[in-house]
Amino acid sequence: MFGMRMRNSAVIVGLAAVALAFAGAAPALADSYAPGTTLATLNLEANPQDAAIAANGQTAYVTTLDGETVDVIALSSLSVTSTIQLGQQAGAVKLTSSDHDLLVTEAQRNAVAVVDLGTEETSKTIAVGSDPIALATVPGTTKFVTSNYGSGTVTLADRSSGKSKQIAVGAKPWGIVVAPNGKFAYVAIQSSNSIAEIDLASATVTRTMPAGSRPAYLAMAPDGSGLYVADAGDGSVSTIDVGTGTLTNSVSVGGKPWGIDVSPSGDFLYICDNSGNRLVIVDTRSDSVVSSTDTGVNPDFVDASPSGNVVVVPNSTSNTVSILAGADPDESSSSQGTTSGDQGSSDTDQGSAVSGQTDGSGSNGDYGNAGTNATNGNYGIGTVDGIPADPDASLDSGPGSVIALWLIIAYFLICGIAIIILASRPRQGDPRN
Repeated sequence: MFGMRMRNSAVIVGLAAVALAFAGAAPALADSYAPGTTLATLNLEANPQDAAIAANGQTAYVTTLDGETVDVIALSSLSVTSTIQLGQQAGAVKLTSSDHDLLVTEAQRNAVAVVDLGTEETSKTIAVGSDPIALATVPGTTKFVTSNYGSGTVTLADRSSGKSKQIAVGAKPWGIVVAPNGKFAYVAIQSSNSIAEIDLASATVTRTMPAGSRPAYLAMAPDGSGLYVADAGDGSVSTIDVGTGTLTNSVSVGGKPWGIDVSPSGDFLYICDNSGNRLVIVDTRSDSVVSSTDTGVNPDFVDASPSGNVVVVPNSTSNTVSILAGADPDESSSSQGTTSGDQGSSDTDQGSAVSGQTDGSGSNGDYGNAGTNATNGNYGIGTVDGIPADPDASLDSGPGSVIALWLIIAYFLICGIAIIILASRPRQGDPRN
């Protein structure tokens, strides 16, 4: 009887070792998701629009137009944790550099709401042009810009002072981005199939550049050298050399390219095919399509996480949000985030932004306080099940650690199987012989 108990105990220990081996394999297998793999699809309020992911990669904020809300999504659990009520149709959304506030366009009242994430309430409303359709922040400052479809203008505003200025750019402006150095904004002009460059210091249009047919939204290379344009009219994504102002390349992706974002590495583009209900990933190095993944109906916007391993896509007609695996690898080393900005001066209002620090300072400018709250350094975060893991967890996820993990897994697996086999063998004199 005692021997039988010992053998049973050994079998249990062996099974536990095997289970431990497979449990240990889970995090390693999680990192093997192919780019564009759907991790989750969540149901949201009516007509979700835009998404913004926090700098730590843990939280996504998704606006809803008809729901008049901002849904807060925990990317670690892939679930909605809270809903911020705005009482106004919520359109484009951006996080401020400190992640303390959300900026949300409210087209019905031609304004941008500043939402305090501490209280989850609107702290300020700033008037902009008619029908604001897109939004971008100016690095190293408290300024932001909106493209106003109804008035054919771009608004340059300061969320601290509340002051703003209107800049005429032409009929039907759409997507807008700001250069990493904070000096220029670029806005798509659908009426002329062009891109207007705006000098933010003088608040004037300095040049126009050709684009494809019906340019929608824009993304900019991390180094500021290239501008990527989703050309909804001809099913392509075009590349503009910012230095020369010329259209240098066009990649066919099909359908109706709409929302677009670039990976942190600059190696990949994420494009929403609004008519084909897909997310298309393009490799900017080879100009080739990496993947095409079905989403919900009418994906409008896309936002990639700072680590590059998660992509969030709101689907306006199906009232869902798709969360997918990004194309950038999750780096094991700490990658210091940098928001570059010129030294503060009275005419540019650009605060200096120091890599990995906050609160760049500079002298006051025409539209309010000097630049503050430079973007915090973005440190590489490990992943669990293809999504960002606990930011306090180990940052070592390089090849060496993966090999070590698999060796440990193999050790437990072999030991477990050996214990089970030895415990199951008949002993001398055993009545089962």
